[in-house]
Amino acid sequence: MSYTKKVAYNTFIQVIGRIIATIFSIISVNLLTRYLGVEGYGRYTIIFAYVGFWTILTDFGILTILNRELAQNQQAKEKILNNVWTFRIILSILVILLSVVISRFLGYDIETKNGIAIMSLAFLLQTLNMTFVSVFQNSFQMYKGVITDAIGKATILGLIILTVNLEASFYTLITAYVAGNLINIYLSYLYANAIVKVHLAFDFKVWKKILDIPYSKVVTYSELSEIVRNLDSIRAVASANSKNPIPIIIPCHRVVGVNHKLVGYSGGIWRKEWLLNYESGITQTTLF
Repeated sequence: MSYTKKVAYNTFIQVIGRIIATIFSIISVNLLTRYLGVEGYGRYTIIFAYVGFWTILTDFGILTILNRELAQNQQAKEKILNNVWTFRIILSILVILLSVVISRFLGYDIETKNGIAIMSLAFLLQTLNMTFVSVFQNSFQMYKGVITDAIGKATILGLIILTVNLEASFYTLITAYVAGNLINIYLSYLYANAIVKVHLAFDFKVWKKILDIPYSKVVTYSELSEIVRNLDSIRAVASANSKNPIPIIIPCHRVVGVNHKLVGYSGGIWRKEWLLNYESGITQTTLF
């Protein structure tokens, strides 16, 4: 199959997935509005809106970086995926925990606060699952993502129907989303692991040394490699540096090539040059 046909097929599959998800959502909303009533559905909406807002903060453009790096570095796919996967787990857990703690100090009733805590777990699983979806997109196998998502949403809908029929508690209803997303991410993991081996990985040593580079100073990839005591790891250092998802907080723009040539910056060489000039006191008009 040609590249164009692969893209077209992948896009078509994603459209089908959207349609399936929309159908499940319409049925779920119809059931929930009648079962929960005005007050209960209002509480449900608050929980979704609150947790959804915090979930946005778990990305920081990481998925965009992952998609680009997977497309440009096929040979390093496993290393790229697992570093991003690990980083997203840590970042997502921290953000979600913060959201739950803050909710306890807001003026919500106890049922809403507890609902936020439960739903946060569901959204955490959903957020982490997007990492695997990027693998499916990159390998033109989005049908796998559609299958796992459909099974997950079908599970949620089935549990909602069961909850309504049994007249179970509000917490049971919220837990249905945790169960559905848990099944979704588990199946996605199995599919993604067949494409590229999934495991926890993080270049802590290299990133720590990047954090230690003083303001307005630079270091070459070769020097950084020597700092971490692995003279054969220049390429590995450069690769890890270019995949840094928070490039200003972890100042990888201060790492340069041989003879201080500006190379390997995820935000673009021109931004790297601007940042270094700015830190050195050279006046420029704009970063963009």
